[in-house]
Amino acid sequence: MRTTIILAVLAASALAGPTGQRSTCALHCTDSDTFKYDTGKSYLYDYSVTTSTTLLGTFDDDAQMHITANAQMDVTSPCEYVLKLTDVQLEGSSHGAEFGEAIMKNPLRFSFQDGVVESLCSEVSEPNWVLNFKRGVLSTFQNSMNHLHQEEVQETDISGECTAHYEVTSEGSVLSVEKVKDMSSCTHRRDVAAYVMSTGYATDSPVQSLPIFKNTNKCLQKIEDGILKEAECEESHKYRPFSSEEGGAVTTAKNTMRLVSQQQTSDITADFEFTSTSLVFDEESSTKSEAKIDVVEKILNDLKAASQEEIRPEVPVLFSNLVASLKTLDYPQLSNIYKNIQDPQVKKFLIDATPLVGTASAAGILRDMVMNGELTETETDFWFTSLAFLKNPDPEMFIAIAPLLEENPSQKSMLGTSALVNNYCKIHSDCESDSGVIQIIRRIEAQLGSSCRAINEEEKSKILIALKALGNAGRWINANSVLRRCFTEEENDMEIRVAALEAWRHTPCEYDRSNVQAAFQDETQDPEVRIAAYLALMSCPTQTLVDVLKERLTSEGVNQVGSFVWTHLSNLQESASPEKQWMRQLIGEELLQNKFSTDALKFSRNYESSFFMNELNTGASVESNMIFSSKSYLPRSAMLNLTVDLFGESINFFEVGGRIEGFEYYAERFFGPNGYFPEETVEGVLKNMREQKTDHEPTTLEGFLDKATDEPQGSYYLRVFGNELHYHHFHGLENVMRTSGATNPLEFLMELARKGDVDYSKSYQLFDNHYTIPTISGLPLSLTAKGTATLGIQMNGKFKVRSLKNVDIEGHFHPSAAVEIDGLMVVDAHVTQTGMKITSNLHTSTFLDGKITLHKGKLVDIAFNTLKEKVEVINVQTKFFYLENDEET
Repeated sequence: MRTTIILAVLAASALAGPTGQRSTCALHCTDSDTFKYDTGKSYLYDYSVTTSTTLLGTFDDDAQMHITANAQMDVTSPCEYVLKLTDVQLEGSSHGAEFGEAIMKNPLRFSFQDGVVESLCSEVSEPNWVLNFKRGVLSTFQNSMNHLHQEEVQETDISGECTAHYEVTSEGSVLSVEKVKDMSSCTHRRDVAAYVMSTGYATDSPVQSLPIFKNTNKCLQKIEDGILKEAECEESHKYRPFSSEEGGAVTTAKNTMRLVSQQQTSDITADFEFTSTSLVFDEESSTKSEAKIDVVEKILNDLKAASQEEIRPEVPVLFSNLVASLKTLDYPQLSNIYKNIQDPQVKKFLIDATPLVGTASAAGILRDMVMNGELTETETDFWFTSLAFLKNPDPEMFIAIAPLLEENPSQKSMLGTSALVNNYCKIHSDCESDSGVIQIIRRIEAQLGSSCRAINEEEKSKILIALKALGNAGRWINANSVLRRCFTEEENDMEIRVAALEAWRHTPCEYDRSNVQAAFQDETQDPEVRIAAYLALMSCPTQTLVDVLKERLTSEGVNQVGSFVWTHLSNLQESASPEKQWMRQLIGEELLQNKFSTDALKFSRNYESSFFMNELNTGASVESNMIFSSKSYLPRSAMLNLTVDLFGESINFFEVGGRIEGFEYYAERFFGPNGYFPEETVEGVLKNMREQKTDHEPTTLEGFLDKATDEPQGSYYLRVFGNELHYHHFHGLENVMRTSGATNPLEFLMELARKGDVDYSKSYQLFDNHYTIPTISGLPLSLTAKGTATLGIQMNGKFKVRSLKNVDIEGHFHPSAAVEIDGLMVVDAHVTQTGMKITSNLHTSTFLDGKITLHKGKLVDIAFNTLKEKVEVINVQTKFFYLENDEET
């Protein structure tokens, strides 16, 4: 009866929403059979956290963090508890007062269901890092056993939802409980998905997280008369890649909680506006630090001094610091710094760093640089392509970038920006209402016209890029009717019609696909169009659609279409990919009727090979489509897709594909009976492929040439993580691969030499990777790997290189470079960090001064001047530090 009344009251209060002045935190109340905390009482515990990071087998010392506090548990009602932390001390840190003040500021309400901390109700302004620390306290406090005896349960705490093994022994009135958690089984935690573009899948595998660490977790609790008297939890995280059985990088975290008093109190109140959440660790979003222009200016001055005569070893780390500092500045501050820099060498460092910042402010500066012509085409393309890899973009970036899509936008700007929209929409399902997203989509849609009609190759290219950009974004505003005309009007180029259907690949399933289904079912449409329509439909299959497709297979009259649909559905039935299992269930296990010829050399078909190891929660799938057209005996288009399944996430690493037209002549010319390379096997294949034609279609070379284009043409594309990043259309074999001088080192150097005196530098961020896991302490353990490099070239004199046999050079050539790679493993308490850091630095600086003359391959003259005092061909240094109180020791 009591439970029923409480449920009724709580259900009524829940209607107010997830936040607000609700009377209770718990949405229900379970009778307490195990724990006997008294309503109106406060239970005071001594609480401490100790973390230690060390390199076992190498050093004897370690980096420690020690925190103490009083943890008071107030019982306001049978399932309503309040946690209050007082006297919080962060020992040995100059930021201890700041840490303690933040932790003690707000109490935390939580729902306590007979040992289980079911939900938390925090003050709305509570920072994530503070709430995580309190999650560590309550994870130590909770006990998820259904009964006080040996059992295995699924327990949710700061580590996620994990399998926990409980053992119970009794000593008089005291119950000793040992809990061992299987850390590899934990789900609902940031893992692969936090760092790469991926799609989640569910599996019952015992391994649910990335095994970078070997983790152990063990807790001992003592319970007397239904009250937790003492708890001690210890957790160990051993970094696997550089560890052995005896040594390696290890971080341990130890929590202790001991009851010191319990007393009746009448002052138990915690009325505040709250947000309901769970006990699972919530990684804090990166927040801007206080903007410090003077810090950026000092870094720029240091970079100038360190690169004046050559690139010194400290340049890469200064460049890395510059990128990090620029992230703290807003647009006016960045703009002022950029405008005030007069030195071209210093400005070059800023130009190299800004595309790596990834903020809306930096996007605004880069927009200004592009519009003012201050970035080269290569630098601009690099920036736009990098947008596709921003996991959680700031919506203000769209407003900053939108003006660059107004007039004749470049291919990279369309594809990169649309990929950024897709990344944003994966996180924000209501992205179509965002003003910045609307601006981007409208500018892409404006490139299509009313029906994708192209009057020349330039128009065709512009429309194709716009369609591919819509396919990346997966959203549109007013393009539905335009796209329908794009793929149904037979006057349009076939590549445009297919691209219009491929634009559906990322769209939400709520989008109306009736026109796409009509195109698939219309047997008068070209098989290429129908197959593209089928694939667009299968991006969002339903049971109704699958039933229609099955029925269609019994009446399909076009072998090209029937062959592809049958092989695709059959491969789905047999696929081991966990991402496709839900589609496999829709199709069912019954044999699909196959009345079609599926000869791989004649008819369109789908190929798929996949495996999945449930014990390791890993697998992979390779998929390919080969599409034939009735207008050619050669395949018209093909694609290859690689997807890897890792620990609950499917990562679509890449897809490459392309289409060709007009290559029949070359196939016959090279491999036919009168070709340059006549070969019976290849000739037999070509003959066999020709035989797929119906009686009214040409089967001779002359017949095909009547319908062939003047020259072969085609296109190819590359998609990474599902987003199309590159597309190239070519006419003639000589234009298949488009290259630039930037890819030819010799041509690049000669281009520099033509400028006379050269002082060139380029800085790169090789990688910047972060991996964070929760610890029982409530403080995250973070792995960071950064790599930066700077290349410098100084040269002057006379440089004439007409060919490798005719060279006339007189002057000096001074290349220098530095590479810095840093690795950190730290426990982050927000105001301070402890852990360890390893730094490797590579530096080279050489100098050549003299002359050399070659004429018709013969050495005419050569002379070398005295070298400068010191030449570092290569110098490598590696250093190891412990970090305590943000200082290296």
